[in-house]
Amino acid sequence: MEQVTTVGIDLAKRVFALHGVDGAGRVVLRRTVQRDELVELVAGLSPCLIGMEAGSGAHEWARRFQAFGHTVRLMAAKFVTPYRRNGKNDGNDAEAICEAVGRPGMRFVPIKSAEQQAVLAVHRVRQGFVEERTSTINRIRGLTVTHPALGWGFVVGVVAIAGLPPLGIFMSEFLIVSSTFARQPLLAIALVFGLLLAFGALTLRLTSVAFGEPRGSTASAEASYVPMLAHIALVLCAGIYLPAPLVVWFQHVARLLG
Repeated sequence: MEQVTTVGIDLAKRVFALHGVDGAGRVVLRRTVQRDELVELVAGLSPCLIGMEAGSGAHEWARRFQAFGHTVRLMAAKFVTPYRRNGKNDGNDAEAICEAVGRPGMRFVPIKSAEQQAVLAVHRVRQGFVEERTSTINRIRGLTVTHPALGWGFVVGVVAIAGLPPLGIFMSEFLIVSSTFARQPLLAIALVFGLLLAFGALTLRLTSVAFGEPRGSTASAEASYVPMLAHIALVLCAGIYLPAPLVVWFQHVARLLG
């Protein structure tokens, strides 16, 4: 094989396409390999310039290829597309990558370390949760505008689940604080402050979600209040009063669980 100076690799899950040229721009390498053959093939090449489209897997491959003495460059896919001469397939993509990586004005993506990718993954997962939370809040706000009773039902349900007064769960929290005052007064102050802070934050968020102004369309829609009222009734019954047979059943389950 003649001296390869530039190689473009089209990454995939199992089959990878490679396109390589020499110093004069003549094609000297054009083939496809399986995933487990790629490292062996690249390791057998003399040090050269390797181009790939940027992606989460590309950074791992780049670190491996750099260990063999190659110069690796990653590019955004949108910058590679103009260099594709024919229809889109693996071989043509690899050829376009090989052409693009040699351009002097090309903009490259820095190769990330494994630690940097791990931190970035955490940030992206968090961003996804934030987007989902915002979307859910906006949907609830829209429903409470078109169906005001849903807003109050939502408030009552959250109050019951959170154990705010006058529901039964609040009594257990009150007993914990009382016993803590008797034994560790300083610790009880911190506990009360934490509970008040949590209740205050919950109240502010709850009123904003249930009665705030929604974003987007708020067109009227038909909805049944029966499921909501039924669930509220069950929550209130469980929070304020539990029937004796149900208490006995809970005690029996507790004994079975030890």
